[in-house]
Amino acid sequence: MPLSPHRRGYGLVWAVVVIAIVATIAAAAAPVIGSVVDQQRVSDTYATLRSVDSAIVKFGASVQRVGVVYPLKIHSLSKLVLQTERISCGTNTYNPNSQTTWTANGPFGTFYADTSLATPLGTLDDSIEHATATSPIFIRIKAVDTALVNRMDRLVDAGDGGAAGTIRYVLPAAGTETMDLVYRVGFAPNYTLTAVC
Repeated sequence: MPLSPHRRGYGLVWAVVVIAIVATIAAAAAPVIGSVVDQQRVSDTYATLRSVDSAIVKFGASVQRVGVVYPLKIHSLSKLVLQTERISCGTNTYNPNSQTTWTANGPFGTFYADTSLATPLGTLDDSIEHATATSPIFIRIKAVDTALVNRMDRLVDAGDGGAAGTIRYVLPAAGTETMDLVYRVGFAPNYTLTAVC
């Protein structure tokens, strides 16, 4: 038995109402879902940074040259160092003792970095920043969304700003939506790793 035109119109109105309700709920939930996803990306990136941090500290405690050295590149944490590669500061290179102690104790992380290491917020720069034997060591993710860097600062350093703590950054120029996220190795804000270069 065919439906009357009145009943067909009622079904169409019902479908439009259901679609409108679903669309309203989706629009209201989208920011919350986006925030949860962003928080997970920040948390996962922080876990990766802590893993690299721990690997750098283990490397420094294990790989010897004259004294304690740190890698100049993140890939040195997962790949045997070569005698032609420079150490963390100065122009010195690894020596046979460095390779022996690396082989006995490495690799130093649960990750593999060939020339870079991916995180949910971007690629971790392979270069480890360590200007002198007594200066802090930093690792960097370039061009991260400003809101995500601020979220990371709140998670790690209770939002103390970019000039102090573990998470460092320089506020971007007006109209710029990204900035470099810089992580100070050593977990504690005042902890400085020292090396014999």
